[in-house]
Amino acid sequence: MDNEIKVEIIVGEKSKLPNYETPEASGMDLRAVFEKKEDVKQCNSDTMPIEVNEKKGILMIPSGARVLINSDLRIAIPIGYEAQLRSRSGLAVKKGLVVSQGTGTIDSDYRGKLGLCITNVGKSAQYIENGERVCQIVFQKVERISWKEVLDLSDTVRGDGGFGSTGQIENKTKDTIVENVVEAKTKDDFSVQTSPESPKSKRRNNSKK
Repeated sequence: MDNEIKVEIIVGEKSKLPNYETPEASGMDLRAVFEKKEDVKQCNSDTMPIEVNEKKGILMIPSGARVLINSDLRIAIPIGYEAQLRSRSGLAVKKGLVVSQGTGTIDSDYRGKLGLCITNVGKSAQYIENGERVCQIVFQKVERISWKEVLDLSDTVRGDGGFGSTGQIENKTKDTIVENVVEAKTKDDFSVQTSPESPKSKRRNNSKK
């Protein structure tokens, strides 16, 4: 494809080269790589501990647990781009396993191994296999900005309205529209009742006399 960018990658012996599963897919799936418990880091201590069955290559993630799983991948993202780690929809729906940050960001100057931070948001423990696809990576162009300090900002309809304010603005707008329509209708009715007679009406009235 003409719009493809080249991204350098080092694939470890325990991992596989990510690829697009369909011709128009936005992201490539990344796989969990672990052989023992030390390969997975539990990020919170307020849940049951994780368990790894080394013989079967299965990781048990308790409800509410956050884990950092190795991908055994290292990449060099071109300047002007970033990589985003996103949840896999199927894994989120079926097992409640999602990317902990919502969307994880990998900067173009990072050269370490990609860590996959996964949270079990379900009510029961979930299991993943070594080599299972647990999230996806998407590349995006990044626009850099420079700050311009000012004393005041331009006015908008929303103003400084915060969380939940847009719904209130919409309701106020609807109320204003209704009020304007009622007012216009009232004025229109009044103008019809008090409007002067047309020339044709005057002629018809005079002809009756």
